[in-house]
Amino acid sequence: MGVFGPLPCLSFILTAVPCGNQGSAVNTKGATPNPTNGGQSKMAFDKTADKELFKAETEGLAVSVNSYKDGKPKLQIGPRFVDKDGGERQFRKVGRLSASETAFLFDNADAILQAMEGTPEE
Repeated sequence: MGVFGPLPCLSFILTAVPCGNQGSAVNTKGATPNPTNGGQSKMAFDKTADKELFKAETEGLAVSVNSYKDGKPKLQIGPRFVDKDGGERQFRKVGRLSASETAFLFDNADAILQAMEGTPEE
């Protein structure tokens, strides 16, 4: 018994040895085992397989339509960016949208949908 009470499975953190009935394999690399491919870890994101179909930017916000490995196109809202001194950009999560950013999305809705559906712009 530890100072703060029982610590039933803390030993695996310190020794990388499984505890109790929690399985026989310990994942030491931090990747999640994938049961659909024989328990091997998931592959990392391949930036070269990501195809950008549409991109627009407004003051501090970027939106794009991307297709990964020729899959179904999806809309990405963000990242938010701030220009720092010296011209360097700092990126942040989007979070909530202002009224002007929402209007920007609505103004670009037709182009976004055309990129997602694969129809040419008129």
